[in-house]
Amino acid sequence: MNRFFVVIVSTFLLAIMATQAHAVTIKNIRGAAHPDKTRLVLELDQVADFKVALFDAPRRLVVELPDATLDDRAVLELSKLGISDLRQEQGNGIDRFSFGLRQPVKIISAFMLPRDGGKPDRLVVDFKPVAATEFKAATTQSLGTLSDGRAFAPRTGILGTLSYPSSSSSGGDRKSPPLPRAATNAEETLPVPLDKPSRDDGPPPDPSRKYVVVIDAGHGGKDPGAIGIGRVKEKDITLAAAKQLAQLLQQTGRYQPILTRATDRFILLPDRVRFARGARADLFISLHADMAGSGHDVNGLSIYTLSDKASDEQTEKLAARENKVDLLAGVDLSHQEQDVANILIDLAMRENMNQSRFFAGKILSSLTSSSVDLLERPHRYAGFAVLKAADIPSVLIEMGFLSNPDETRRLQDETHRRRLMEGVRRGVDAYFDHLEKNQRL
Repeated sequence: MNRFFVVIVSTFLLAIMATQAHAVTIKNIRGAAHPDKTRLVLELDQVADFKVALFDAPRRLVVELPDATLDDRAVLELSKLGISDLRQEQGNGIDRFSFGLRQPVKIISAFMLPRDGGKPDRLVVDFKPVAATEFKAATTQSLGTLSDGRAFAPRTGILGTLSYPSSSSSGGDRKSPPLPRAATNAEETLPVPLDKPSRDDGPPPDPSRKYVVVIDAGHGGKDPGAIGIGRVKEKDITLAAAKQLAQLLQQTGRYQPILTRATDRFILLPDRVRFARGARADLFISLHADMAGSGHDVNGLSIYTLSDKASDEQTEKLAARENKVDLLAGVDLSHQEQDVANILIDLAMRENMNQSRFFAGKILSSLTSSSVDLLERPHRYAGFAVLKAADIPSVLIEMGFLSNPDETRRLQDETHRRRLMEGVRRGVDAYFDHLEKNQRL
């Protein structure tokens, strides 16, 4: 007979220094088994950086969060998910929650859902059973954005082990008593940025499946992007616009928008693309606001899609400047250029580039009908790193120029940004309307 074993979890206490970042609290851990996947949900009190991976010997699914605790009211209903036990370790300001697996699995996706409709912030992990050989290969991969030097380095060892009672047990839960958390001096970690406004039960089966649209707010953290008139920073404009676009897409009930960042945080360019792949995105939209090389009268929106050659000298310089952002974190990706060149001549990549151009055209048509100011020759081509997903139609939108005082004021205005994002949303609608029409033919 199937049973749900409910374990009331004791919290792991933390001595918090006055200058330390607010800890992430896991308020609840639950899940459900579906025909095509198993879903594990960690309910949190805030969005947070995370990393999800698989370990072998012993076989475990691992979730890492910065400075995390389990609420003493948290309820675990995990036996039905093929999870045998839960262990917690701490080191270098990171807490590792290690779920014992009864069989080999593969992680399908991992993403953060922001609170909405009375539901808390949630980290969602989807996985499915696989053969042992496939599990072995999957242990070399991880999902999430907990990086930038925050590698797990255990100092305090296992802080607690939570085990399920057997069906014949009458003596209460069999678990070791929680150990007190050690105080740390870990640097403050900004809440992360992987929001996914969506239903908790995930995309329904076709044809009612929601389309996943990843929205990338350009720059962030130590990389402010362009700094315009009045010291306005590009990273702030792009984040505000990304949140507006996500809201507009969510309101349609047709899409699952994901933000690569929901806060002022630095993310490597390839990590943005990897996350979009991990989220199985149908579209990728990167938002930016540029500076003109000379003069303050240049204005207007433009859209870039991928090309192995820039369409003109100005575009080439712009692409080079954006791609150098990776060097801020000490990562030189120049050795990957030959691989990228090889991908670009692949037929699959060519088709994806065609889809990206088609998508850009739909957005521009929508914006033109809204009387939005467009740059001369608004559809341009460049080798931006964030456009190099070989399997996701991708566009980069330069919303305007922060070197233009009037455009800077407009981009700071919520009503103007919403008008721009409404145009983008209609372009997204037109793109998928076309795809669905072709599928019916």
